[in-house]
Amino acid sequence: MAAPQTDGLSLLPVQAQKAVCWLLILLAGIMAAGRLASVTQLYDPTLFRATDEVNSKRAWITKRPSPVVTLSSNDRSRWLTVRSLLENGTYVIGSRDKNAFHASAAALIGITQPGINQPFAIPALLLSGKQTRIASDRGLLFEDGWNSIDRVLKPDTLEFYSSKPPLFPTMLAGWTWMLEKITGWTLKEQPAAVIRTTLFFLNILPFIIYLGLLASIIFRLTESGWVRIVLVAAAAFGSLVTPFLITLNNHTPVVFLVTFTLWAMVNNRYPGLGITVLSGAACGLAFTMELPSLAFLGAILVLWLDWRRPITILVFLGSASLFIGALILLNYVSIGSFLPAYSEFGGPWYDYEGSSWHPYDNFGNLKRNIDFARRNMGQTRGEYTFHLLVGHHGLFSLTPIFVLSLWGAVAWLFGRKTESTTSAETRPTRKLALTSLGLMVILIGFYLYKSDNYGGMSCAPRWLMWLTPFLLLCAIPALEKLQKSQRKRSFVLFLLLIGVFSASWPAWTPWKLPWIYDLIVWLGWRGYF
Repeated sequence: MAAPQTDGLSLLPVQAQKAVCWLLILLAGIMAAGRLASVTQLYDPTLFRATDEVNSKRAWITKRPSPVVTLSSNDRSRWLTVRSLLENGTYVIGSRDKNAFHASAAALIGITQPGINQPFAIPALLLSGKQTRIASDRGLLFEDGWNSIDRVLKPDTLEFYSSKPPLFPTMLAGWTWMLEKITGWTLKEQPAAVIRTTLFFLNILPFIIYLGLLASIIFRLTESGWVRIVLVAAAAFGSLVTPFLITLNNHTPVVFLVTFTLWAMVNNRYPGLGITVLSGAACGLAFTMELPSLAFLGAILVLWLDWRRPITILVFLGSASLFIGALILLNYVSIGSFLPAYSEFGGPWYDYEGSSWHPYDNFGNLKRNIDFARRNMGQTRGEYTFHLLVGHHGLFSLTPIFVLSLWGAVAWLFGRKTESTTSAETRPTRKLALTSLGLMVILIGFYLYKSDNYGGMSCAPRWLMWLTPFLLLCAIPALEKLQKSQRKRSFVLFLLLIGVFSASWPAWTPWKLPWIYDLIVWLGWRGYF
């Protein structure tokens, strides 16, 4: 019988394997830093309609826009809160003139006077009143280069707020205040310097640390040099975490936070109080940024902590509750409600005159874009499920190495002891598999039920991004099986290359539709415009 083929990477000494992995990690970090240093908002002509076209796309810009380093309404909405806190000491980012609002509404009384041609005057006056009310909007939100559709209008005060939870921007405001004091820069006058510096410390450095922690877990769970290097390469270059490193968002910090917690649990069979405090704080902060990550907090509490030590449970919950409590308090301070602003979606906070979330445009036509694919374009729940998992925004089609994660998780949970599992490691791998499968089921099920737009104009199903470390780790048993022949290793590398292509496609902004979407539109599908 022929001996199984051996890959060259597994023959490398462990220290050499670590050196290769750290080289990959540093290269990935430097590449991300280079992209961040040159980041600026660009305008893709394919997203705008030509002069002779009639469709739902926006008209092409007619004057030179202001150069900005914010890339979308999503990140701009958070930066607006930071600016307002620093400049005005309030969470209000704009307002609608109450006098214009009441005067335009009261003008309808005059229509009832004799001699006025009411059938023609009423529609004209209604349209004029609407335009007057919208034109009265003032504040930071309406400055050139700062507009954002991610906003709400509080009905009783006619004040605009960011629709994003307030804790993260409040923490950023503290950092930005310190940065302004040290450098003399201001977010208003030197936004590029402030934003790029902030994102370097918020995204780039934590990204390098995240890759290091993930590599540490990988080295613990497998002895295969080939598997180790392939997975570190996948994390560094082949996941859809990397496109979001150049923009402010809530997804990448959660990836880093859950990975730290996972590293702490895997490397400490019985975590001490110090690790427990940090893990609880990380889980609590992650929850304030991604509410469904409460499932991860629950998994750590139930599966990973030592219930024979009640103090550990109390410390974990106490440190997590600090951030959760801060979010609830700041919700009330900012908008007068303990619930987040987006809990009002579908009501008057979102459905106001001039809102981008209103289903009709200014001409009374139903809007046609990815945010209204189900409501206005007839996308079924089955179609949405398909495209969210294996279609144009597919979790498994954009990063196909994740398909191996399902196999690996099942192998860890139900299969025999694999090459990566010594008797001391069997229990952690099974807990990791159970945690990962449980999170996949809960998170995917939640967004299939609660959403219908894939995360909007985005290069990936971004709400699922924080599953990345779990999926990569769970691929270990499958990769160990596939490494035994050159043909199977080539297949794995093919899957990895697709992931690298998906991550490289949105080079200048993550707020771009995936390459699979553009491909099937090019092949004749109508798309969402």
